[in-house]
Amino acid sequence: MAEELSFSPHSERITCIYTDKEYLYTGSRDRTIKIWDKNTFQDIATLRGHRHFIVRICSDDTNIYSGSADSKIKIWDKNTFQEKASIEEENPIDSIYIDQNNIYCASHDSNFRVLNKNTFQEIKKFKAHCDTLFVDNDNIFTLSVRGVVVWNKKYKKVAMIKEKGSFLDGVFFSGIYADEDNLYLGFSPTGILRVYERSKYKKTKSIEKHASKITDIYGDEKYIYSASMDKTVIVWDKKTLELKATLSGHTDTISDVCTDDINIYTASWDNTIKIWNKKSLDI
Repeated sequence: MAEELSFSPHSERITCIYTDKEYLYTGSRDRTIKIWDKNTFQDIATLRGHRHFIVRICSDDTNIYSGSADSKIKIWDKNTFQEKASIEEENPIDSIYIDQNNIYCASHDSNFRVLNKNTFQEIKKFKAHCDTLFVDNDNIFTLSVRGVVVWNKKYKKVAMIKEKGSFLDGVFFSGIYADEDNLYLGFSPTGILRVYERSKYKKTKSIEKHASKITDIYGDEKYIYSASMDKTVIVWDKKTLELKATLSGHTDTISDVCTDDINIYTASWDNTIKIWNKKSLDI
């Protein structure tokens, strides 16, 4: 599958990428967030204010949210691209996520905080070992090298997934995504994609196609996408979990992947964004 477009937007490696209906967003070790027009892929704004690399970006209809290793969440106005608020954590931020009402934040000290999106006031704080997270309508998933914990929206633990072995043995989880039926996890040291059905969180599939650690997992209506340190993204058919395509062309670890109705967007430590048209997947 051939890329449609490739460009290098930042002065240092790209750490995250995100898209919504209006824009494409990239975050970098250069401490900036760039916003791109999705029709022309021209740079229309650069958000400055973080003092360390950008961990994650997300958005809603009115705001852009960024989490950084500088221990801050920043909220930016989506119309003016001006900073509206800055929320400081005690330790570097590992991941952020939003839903309709809340901001979810995991930080380096294993503290997990839930903040109201309107007031930015803390709703809940508890301990949850978490390197990255995923949130949907029903659950919060916190992933660490130790395993995955599933919480309901009342912040009660409802399930836990662990595997034999330890981090010292090179056994750990990396990358997470969930849909209505399944939970998808990256499992190292060999870059295995593991699938768990959500009714009882039992493992149903374990697929070893990547040559190295999975760094990110993303899904849309038809496909699951797994990015890896092996410099590829594998596209999986969501129904059959058969390999549909392998996206090759990056020269370093792929840090993040996301999609919209038309394109697949990949970001890499090689300081490039690559854009792939999804039409060839449907042939």
